[in-house]
Amino acid sequence: MAKGLFTLRPTSRKPAKTKEEPAPRNYDAETQLCIAIRNSVLVAFRYDGERRYFAPYVVHPTSSGKVCVFGMQIDNTLAPSDRTNPHIFEVGKIQSIILTTNHFLTDPGFDISLPRYRNRICPR
Repeated sequence: MAKGLFTLRPTSRKPAKTKEEPAPRNYDAETQLCIAIRNSVLVAFRYDGERRYFAPYVVHPTSSGKVCVFGMQIDNTLAPSDRTNPHIFEVGKIQSIILTTNHFLTDPGFDISLPRYRNRICPR
């Protein structure tokens, strides 16, 4: 038998992520986000130890049981290169949320009629 016909090579596959349980619901943050969405104002909050400025577009449950907010991240104080990007945050992990007085315009490409937003927490 010829040598080297079936050489095993290491794969570059990442290990499978373990499914993370949803964080407990944060009703205060949900309420604040809904107010911000209705009034089109930015919010500031802490998430994973970092301060974020965020334009929330929709709060919605996911198929995995998490309650998330989708919108546009305006600023991340610890990662300045991570600015002005569409972003999803799990609402249960949001800490110390405040409404700002700064208004925002929703990106015209955002489609609230997508099926994933059908059961949104707060109507626009």
